[in-house]
Amino acid sequence: MSPVPDSPSPPPRQARAAATRERILEAAAADFAAVGYHGSSLSRILERDAGVTKGALYFHFASKEAMALAVVEAMGDTYRGLVETAARDDAHLDPLRRAARLTAGIHDLLWPSPVVRAGVRLSGEGAVGPAWSSWPTRFWEATFTALFVEARERGELRGEVDPVAMGRFVLDISQGAFITSMVTTGLADLAPRVAHNWEVAFAYMAEPAWQAGWRDEGGMTAVMRHHLEQGGDVDGGG
Repeated sequence: MSPVPDSPSPPPRQARAAATRERILEAAAADFAAVGYHGSSLSRILERDAGVTKGALYFHFASKEAMALAVVEAMGDTYRGLVETAARDDAHLDPLRRAARLTAGIHDLLWPSPVVRAGVRLSGEGAVGPAWSSWPTRFWEATFTALFVEARERGELRGEVDPVAMGRFVLDISQGAFITSMVTTGLADLAPRVAHNWEVAFAYMAEPAWQAGWRDEGGMTAVMRHHLEQGGDVDGGG
């Protein structure tokens, strides 16, 4: 029996076109992340990558609006991939620890590529229509609410805690931290802000036995240590 041949590689022209589109998308994301949708322009985006011509840009994207939509769609794909990977890799952890690890994973996405930072800013500005503007909030609220529902079923939440309300709450404080950090420090202090907020949330929602084990492990300081090098340890109070 003859071996199954490898999947054919894309033609060189197709591969070059895909690479060019990716370069344009990265340049657009960097500009959107830096100055927002209304501060950005096609000329600014072209200046960020001297190797891309105006003709190539218009071949792939008919307008600035099309580029913004492509950026938030890429952010959505990235978020879904993160949740799928976390569900597989962290399946051995309880749901509250998975929520903490997922938060660290979101931060891992913010700096290697500008796509996620730009997507968050574009959706927050309402620059990509109502469906995409609300999508990150709806996606993460549903994701964290599901984890809190599971935690309640396992007896890890205090009896008076509503997991649905907590899902909304952690989104409110996380998005607030992002906006505040973006406008005051350019996101330099985002990690300690978010880590502290999560410690406050855990101190309210989690059973004392869970909290004791969490503190013994180092809490959010341990989970987000490489993000907190400039921010110091996190004290949740309580």
